[in-house]
Amino acid sequence: MDVQRNEYSTIEEIYKDNKKLIYAFLGDYIEDNFTKEDLASVVWIKVIERGEKFMQMDRKWVKNYLRIMVRNTVSDYFKEEEKRRMANTKMAEIFSESGQYNSLEGEIFDRDIREYLQMACSSLGPDEKELIVLKFTYCMSAREISEVMKISEDAVRIKQFRIIRKLRNEINRLKKEDQYGGLT
Repeated sequence: MDVQRNEYSTIEEIYKDNKKLIYAFLGDYIEDNFTKEDLASVVWIKVIERGEKFMQMDRKWVKNYLRIMVRNTVSDYFKEEEKRRMANTKMAEIFSESGQYNSLEGEIFDRDIREYLQMACSSLGPDEKELIVLKFTYCMSAREISEVMKISEDAVRIKQFRIIRKLRNEINRLKKEDQYGGLT
C-alpha cells in the first residue's frame, strides 16, 4: 500500500503537482494565453521565494494557498492595467484641446494626438522620459518622483510643467508640418 505524503519535499514536486491547477485557476479570470503564462510565472516566483513555507504545508493547504495567490496576482494585474489605462487617458486629455470626445471624429482626433505624442516623446532626453513615465505610466505623485529622482518636489513640478509644454509645442510643430506637407 503506497501512502502519499501530506507535505512536499521539493519545489519541483510542488510545481509538477500543481502546474495544471494554476492554469485552471487563471482560466477563471483570464482568457489570453500569453497573459496566463505571465501571471503563472509571477505566481511561481512567489512560490519559489516562499519555498520553505510551502514545503511545510499540507498538500491540500498548498492548493488552497495557490488559489488565493492566483486570485491576488490577477487582482494586482487588473489594478495595474486600470492604472495604465487611466494614465493614458489622462495623458491624452492633457494634449487634446478640448478633452474627451463622444464622436467618431473625436476618437480619430485622440488617436492622432497619441501618434503625435509618441513622436514628440522621442524629442525628450532620458531624464525627461523617466519623469513622464513615472508620472503617467506609474501614476506617481511629485513627492514619490522626487524620492526616486533625488530632486525636490518643486523641481519635479517645474520639470513636469516644462516637459508638458515642450511636448505640446512639439505636437503643434508636428501637426503644422503634416498640415503643410513638411513646409514650415
